[in-house]
Amino acid sequence: MILESSLEILKYFKLVSLAAIAGFSIIITLIAVGQRWVRSYHHTLTYMILPVAALVITSVISGNIALSLGMIGALSIVRFRNPVKNSFELVMFLVLLTIGIAIGVNLKWALTLNVSTIAIIFIAHFLKVWLRSRGLELFSLSFEEGSVKSGSIEITSTKDLTSTLQKYGKIVLVNFDISGDFFKFVISNEAAILERKITEISQIPGVKNLSYEG
Repeated sequence: MILESSLEILKYFKLVSLAAIAGFSIIITLIAVGQRWVRSYHHTLTYMILPVAALVITSVISGNIALSLGMIGALSIVRFRNPVKNSFELVMFLVLLTIGIAIGVNLKWALTLNVSTIAIIFIAHFLKVWLRSRGLELFSLSFEEGSVKSGSIEITSTKDLTSTLQKYGKIVLVNFDISGDFFKFVISNEAAILERKITEISQIPGVKNLSYEG
């Protein structure tokens, strides 16, 4: 009995790992072909967790109609507040959900969808590069390829660095601890600029720690 339970736990662990790896492989593929909009902490975790969530939901409600209806009702209260910027992003979410569901039902179909998605992304990218080398443009810009991406850095320091940090971007938040033990700043600027300045900012006297989001 213990052996069977251990084997079952190992099986579920493998399935969850496969779901997370499948999501990670897709986001790595998108980054490799220059889709900069996915290069963020939130997108990476979303792409890894979404297939796992779909796998767990499928496993929980499989073979139980009553539980399936209850789960649908419970999930209907979930609302996505962040608007989807492009149909491609919506398709990627659908692919991730489908991969998670397929892993719980048939690994063959999950692998087929994962590999096919990666292959299509690479083929489209190489086609674009090949046509561009011949002076042709088949595709217009994607929804963030032609825009300037913004980022922000949250900084905690042991002294007031307002005047020092102004040259790195717009200070959008300043919090001063009543006791004067620490100061917290959030500066906003173009992501490319902030990424180049992270090391420099971290070496400013008084900076205790910082976190970048872009």
